[in-house]
Amino acid sequence: MGEELPVALFGEEEDSGSELDEAEKQGENAKEIAALRKEAQAFKAVRAALRSAPADEASSSGAAKMVFNKVFHADILNLLSMADMWRSRAPPIPLDFDAIRAGTFVLNRPAQNGDVSAAPEKANGSKGSASTEKILNGNGASTATTSSTGSAGLKDQRALSLKDNLELFVSSTERLAARLRAGEDTISFDKDDDDTLDFVTAAANLRSAAYGIPGKSRWEVKEMAGNIIPAIATTNAIIAGLIVLQAFHLLRRSYSSLRNVHVQFKPSMPLSAIAMCPPNPACGVCRDTYTEVLCDPARVRLKQVVDGVLGRDGDADMDGSADERPQEVSVYEDKRVLSDPDWDDNNDRTLESLNVTRGKFLSIVDEDGEYATIQVAIGALPLDHPADGPALILPSPLPKPPRRQKPRVSTPSPPPPPSTITSKKRAAPDDEIEEVDAPSAKRARKDEGAGDSVAGGVSFTPSKKRKLEEDGLIMLDTAEEKVEDDPDVIEID
Repeated sequence: MGEELPVALFGEEEDSGSELDEAEKQGENAKEIAALRKEAQAFKAVRAALRSAPADEASSSGAAKMVFNKVFHADILNLLSMADMWRSRAPPIPLDFDAIRAGTFVLNRPAQNGDVSAAPEKANGSKGSASTEKILNGNGASTATTSSTGSAGLKDQRALSLKDNLELFVSSTERLAARLRAGEDTISFDKDDDDTLDFVTAAANLRSAAYGIPGKSRWEVKEMAGNIIPAIATTNAIIAGLIVLQAFHLLRRSYSSLRNVHVQFKPSMPLSAIAMCPPNPACGVCRDTYTEVLCDPARVRLKQVVDGVLGRDGDADMDGSADERPQEVSVYEDKRVLSDPDWDDNNDRTLESLNVTRGKFLSIVDEDGEYATIQVAIGALPLDHPADGPALILPSPLPKPPRRQKPRVSTPSPPPPPSTITSKKRAAPDDEIEEVDAPSAKRARKDEGAGDSVAGGVSFTPSKKRKLEEDGLIMLDTAEEKVEDDPDVIEID
């Protein structure tokens, strides 16, 4: 309700008449439609009263009273007429504007928003923020006694009585109405707008008093309605302070003092600082060389800037180091190609005609890839620069892009000769190596017999003998091949 009421009173007016007409055509409940029309007309009258110029101070306060009676008295009486709603819950209490101001209004339930039975006092006639300050400081229209906690705390954290909330409601309503009459079309809630915050605080507390809900201080309302999370706000404040401290080092050119600072969840070490790393030559941003030229883009040509930065102009190359800069280059603006060694149509065009103006960068890229890229920032000429002075001011000294280190190409080494290739098998220990002696005597005798058969012809191999035994048939390779003497073997020529 706290944020909906400012929208209904001070926001953009919604035309609900057409919707009600359509509902009536479709046969909706005529009694409910009539009640909604009456409600819409009442709100329209309240909005008109807030926007009309008051004849005197009494009529100005009368608009706030009209809003109060509509929201906190008439609407509550309308709800109480629906008896079924309050069978299982405590009904609200309609508030009386004049009785609260007079200090005679008493709630039928224990007051939870301050002492509402204080003796009546003369109302403070001041308006605007001055009366709000008095109300929040406790010496305004109401002198109701606040709790010890509220009096000891800050003014925004002070608990307000029912009478304090009424005075704050009247004061904030008058201020917002004055802004509408001054020309503001609509006013929306903003936690940093004191007028809307005061209105929401007072309206929420008055509604809470009517329904028996504990009230909130101005600070609590700001925290809830503004969706403020203290932990995040505190972290943001810490980070903002650290950024400012590092900005001081940057402005003083104390680059060695710059630090990367991190917030940690360690009570013993809430902050950790790390020294800044030097530029990385392999980084796509750090490896470039940056410089700035001051010029009039309407008079300076692209070729002038490129030749001047590269020292091709004899007057600009004071140190004679033009040979230490790239010779064949391509020029880019962001992703646009402005020129290259095979296309120089734009060289004689002005920077302005190429849409290269203050704040943009020209990238001068070495076609051979031997030098780093030069990033040239386009700046404006000084304010005191003479009209007949040069249209281009080059940096001094001229930038010298570093040479890029070409990566070493590793040539594969030739494979070692086979004799030097070592086996991957584990060598057997010395004590496991067995030396094989001459064949045994039995094998020697067999070899001797075989030697005799070899003398007479080609020996019959053991594999053929085994095949003969398995298949019963074997074909000899040559006629000289002899089969061992066996009466069961028949040789066929």
